[in-house]
Amino acid sequence: MPTATYIPLATVTVGTSVTSVTFSNIPGIASYRDLVLVSDTVASGNAGYYIQFNGDTGNNYSYLYALGDSSSVLSDVQPNIDSVRMGNTSTARGTHRLNIMDYSATDKHKTILVRSDISNATGTWMFTNRWASTAAVTSFRIFILSNTLSSGTTFSLYGIKG
Repeated sequence: MPTATYIPLATVTVGTSVTSVTFSNIPGIASYRDLVLVSDTVASGNAGYYIQFNGDTGNNYSYLYALGDSSSVLSDVQPNIDSVRMGNTSTARGTHRLNIMDYSATDKHKTILVRSDISNATGTWMFTNRWASTAAVTSFRIFILSNTLSSGTTFSLYGIKG
C-alpha cells in the first residue's frame, strides 16, 4: 500500500471577526481518498464549533464524543442533529483536526473523526461523527454559535492521496 501524502488544497485566514467560513469546489473522486481540515482558532468567547456539508442543514448528523483530562472523563451521544460537532473554541488558542473519510464515495455515509484541544483547557475532546448522506462532499461550512471567530483564525484543508 502506498504511503499517504497530504496535498495542500486551500488555506483561509480570518481577517475580521466572522461567524462562519465556507470551503467550496472541493476536488472530486479521482483526486484524493480523504480530506483533513486543520484549524487554529480563537473566538470572542466560549462557543460550540460545528461543520455542515453541501449546505445540508437537516437532522442528518450524529456524534459520539469523549472528553478526558487528568481527573475525569465525560462522554455523550447526539443522534439526529443538524451539524457535525468539532468541539469548542474560546478566547484561548485552540487546535482542531478533522478527518473526513472517503469524502467522495457515493455508496456510503461519511465518517468524520475530530480531535480538539484548547490551550487553557486540561483535556482533549475526541469526536466520532456521521453524516447520513451518500453524496460526495463538495463544500462545507464551519461555524460557531453565540460568538465570532477572531481575526487570525486559520483553516487549512488537505487532500490525502493513498
